[in-house]
Amino acid sequence: MTGLRSGEALALKLEDIEERALNIRHSRSAFDGLKPPKNGESRRVPVLPKVREK
Repeated sequence: MTGLRSGEALALKLEDIEERALNIRHSRSAFDGLKPPKNGESRRVPVLPKVREK
């Protein structure tokens, strides 16, 4: 429901999580560890109301 890649979700830190958005700054890979997102740029992903309820 967020549109995140699995590596992006695994790399989320507490400071990346806001009430209405996620700040995607890293990705995590079993081979490379923590690295920049796939396109090399950070982005904000809105958190839908349905997700915020849970």
